[in-house]
Amino acid sequence: MGGVLLVGRDIGAAGPLAMVSVELANLGIGCTSFLRAAPGRDSLAVIDYVDFVLTGMSSSPELSVDEIYVLLKAEVEGIPSGVFADIFGAWKGREWFERYRQNEAAIFVLNEEEAVEARAKYPNAKVFGFGNPRWEDFFKPRMTREEVRAKLGVQDFNTVVVVPGGKDLQCNLAHFGAVVEAIELMILHIRFVVIISLHPGDKNPRSEYEKLAKGREWVRITDNSLISADDMLPGADMVIQSASTVGVTASCQRIPVINYFSNIALDRLEKNIGSREWPPVAQGVELAVVEDVKALA
Repeated sequence: MGGVLLVGRDIGAAGPLAMVSVELANLGIGCTSFLRAAPGRDSLAVIDYVDFVLTGMSSSPELSVDEIYVLLKAEVEGIPSGVFADIFGAWKGREWFERYRQNEAAIFVLNEEEAVEARAKYPNAKVFGFGNPRWEDFFKPRMTREEVRAKLGVQDFNTVVVVPGGKDLQCNLAHFGAVVEAIELMILHIRFVVIISLHPGDKNPRSEYEKLAKGREWVRITDNSLISADDMLPGADMVIQSASTVGVTASCQRIPVINYFSNIALDRLEKNIGSREWPPVAQGVELAVVEDVKALA
């Protein structure tokens, strides 16, 4: 059979790996992909017949179960393997992948700066500054400002703040609550429309978030069933996030981005990317506010 096995549960890695599978097919290289959905052990038995295994690096141990399984199987059976870090610093955070990084045939990271650091830390690996091919689409919005605002029912005079969420309830509540509190401190807050866009992987009860909108007509809770956070960006005036690729998309479209970090969010960031500093902030592309609602306002 031969070919390549691609496994990625998180959407961040699944999208780029799907693009890789298309390119492999164009080159006449066989490829089996298990992306987004949990495939089950019977399906993953295909690993016995492939020449190379490439996985994503999902954002929690629970979501990474299949990726770690095939990496372990590849290690035992002597099949070359690699990991793809779809976001800043994932290659050095997410300690549940540490064992496999020590012996990986390949580590694909976002840029050459990260590659230099990764080569120093993992001298046995072949490290590539690969980028994220999906990010090329971030420069090309699929909707116009007028179309987005019409879909959201927002007037042209409104100042629209898009607030993309994550998967963790406590991080989200601290983040969303700080944004709402900061806007309320502003004299003309009634002109604002705050769109809280729930993460597609957020399994928490929506009612937990709807409390923030109670009595505040200018706060709206939405999700991908209406419009994704990425797609609503052309209609936005600002993004207030907590370390998200939505901010990368916004920056590509020249929309200002502020990161609000609670201490809970900083702990989670360090766990995921091996640092308490979000790289786009360090690069001067985005701004950051830490545990200070008045500064956010």
